[in-house]
Amino acid sequence: MRMAADWNACLQLEQQLEAAAKQLNATLTRLNTLNRELSPEESRFADQQDKREWQDARRWLRDATAKVSRFLKEHLVGITSAAGKRDSYETLYKQFILPRRSFEGMAQADREFAGYRKLLQSLLNNMNSAQGSAVQDAERRAQAIITRMAARVRAAKSRR
Repeated sequence: MRMAADWNACLQLEQQLEAAAKQLNATLTRLNTLNRELSPEESRFADQQDKREWQDARRWLRDATAKVSRFLKEHLVGITSAAGKRDSYETLYKQFILPRRSFEGMAQADREFAGYRKLLQSLLNNMNSAQGSAVQDAERRAQAIITRMAARVRAAKSRR
């Protein structure tokens, strides 16, 4: 039965979504930590280009944070939660599909199970994409700028 296969695929996707959500939470923490004002020393020894690049990096950090937060929220309170239709799919599976009982609306339920599986796959793809772009575009860019400014601060202190 295709509905049983779709449901089992959904259960696997839900586990993958949980793992992706944990990664996104860790990334969100790192992004929020990086999104800060320059320290007084960094600000004193940074030139105008450094300051502009830091403002751009902070913009990337804010954008990445918003994207990551959106997909985390979609996972936590969206279709995969009890607020979505997940519980009704589980009930349908336990009452009719597992014992292989036919019921009225079986064709519609088949389409809904397939649709739910596709939604889960799409959410997982979006979460993985948000993770990759947050790390690649925002986190690494900010780290590179901070590292460069820290080197300038150290160099200026060693000249004293």
